[in-house]
Amino acid sequence: MITTPLFDYQIRASLASDNAAEVQWRRQVTAFRRPQELFSSAFSSVFGNLFDTVELIPPSAIDLAEFIDRIEDRDVSTITLEYDRRATWCHISLQGISGQMRLTQDRMSLVLAEPQSPTRLLEAFLHVRAHFSGIECF
Repeated sequence: MITTPLFDYQIRASLASDNAAEVQWRRQVTAFRRPQELFSSAFSSVFGNLFDTVELIPPSAIDLAEFIDRIEDRDVSTITLEYDRRATWCHISLQGISGQMRLTQDRMSLVLAEPQSPTRLLEAFLHVRAHFSGIECF
């Protein structure tokens, strides 16, 4: 772990749960102390196209059943929803975005098909999030 004045950077290696001969690497930038710096060219130049996921933990639990109902009520053809019967998870695909928004009660993440610069990844997250404006389930 490296702690900077702006953020913490962590790297973890673990064995893959489905294959003991495979290592999974997890690189995280956390504990942002000045979030506006995430969009700076300096921040992007440090990490390049390393990350494919933005993950946020909301301040309170997400009401997934309510969220799913509200999205389905909008009947937008550019949004595809997948979820389980008990609404414990929800995956959202948007036309034009090469990735998927994934929600559980305690977290939301955007997982893109290819790693991006931090700026592009955050811009994609904000673009996807804008599709849910007016829905106060999270």
